[in-house]
Amino acid sequence: MCNGGFCEKLNRVKLSKRQKRELLTFMRRLREEPEANKVYLFGSRVYGVPLRGSDLVMIVISEKFKEQRFIENMESLSRL
Repeated sequence: MCNGGFCEKLNRVKLSKRQKRELLTFMRRLREEPEANKVYLFGSRVYGVPLRGSDLVMIVISEKFKEQRFIENMESLSRL
């Protein structure tokens, strides 16, 4: 389902198995559109002790983001 170093990093993310599957699906979609170059995950789900309602914080890097306004980029990410 995932490969090499990414699997190792994903194991450190404090999410349920279902949430990890959903994250992998989302990451695959990011590769297609907006052709993400990099995705950084951080916050208590990655480093620390998350609370039950803690979110997963991410930064998505893509050259395609230069072509649109910030709000349009946020909308396209939300649709994924």
